[in-house]
Amino acid sequence: MGIWAWVIGTVLIALGLVQAGLTWHGFRHVQTAGGAETSPFIMGSFGSSVFIAVVLILAGIGTYAFH
Repeated sequence: MGIWAWVIGTVLIALGLVQAGLTWHGFRHVQTAGGAETSPFIMGSFGSSVFIAVVLILAGIGTYAFH
């Protein structure tokens, strides 16, 4: 697979880190600016977002390890 394994792995890790950063930013925003009108389901969406970030990062690391 060669160079494409490194490219795909790097892209997956970068996407995972961006996803984690956006999740953290959204979580901090809800902590500081959230009020009574904030949806009670927002924590579930943050959990899903963290899960997706972890999967992307692990997939990128797996691409490096198993190419």
